[in-house]
Amino acid sequence: MKLTRAMAIGAMAAVMAATGVVSGVSAADDPAKVIGYRQAVMKGLADHITAIAMVAKGEVSYAGHVAGHAQSMASLAKLIPEIFPAGSEAGAPSEAKPEIWKDWDKFAAAAKTLEDQSAKLAEVAAGGDVGAIGAQLGEVGKACGGCHEPFRVKKAQ
Repeated sequence: MKLTRAMAIGAMAAVMAATGVVSGVSAADDPAKVIGYRQAVMKGLADHITAIAMVAKGEVSYAGHVAGHAQSMASLAKLIPEIFPAGSEAGAPSEAKPEIWKDWDKFAAAAKTLEDQSAKLAEVAAGGDVGAIGAQLGEVGKACGGCHEPFRVKKAQ
């Protein structure tokens, strides 16, 4: 199996979380670097959901990879609140709206929904039923939208 950048990020995040290496943002952290890190994590999530969707739609026959992608998504989703620390609202181009920090409780709840739906996807994916995986992937997509709509600047068309 070829290790992609997104899979490597997911694996590193899971190991760091499990070993307690992940810590709070330090005042010494450069906001631009925090934003870059955050964007890498979010891109990892997007890459994994795209790969799973390709399998669920029957575009590729890598059904055996879905559980790994789903587990990586579940690991990355847990990181979301931590990668949006106060003070990282500016410093580099970002699609994060100021509403994240103005309405933190709503943002944290939306992030928790994605975490929960991603964990459920990992459970479903372990069963290997592509139909059930596709249905749960739809729930993950709704959870993504539940955060993107209120908290992410719309991309220019």
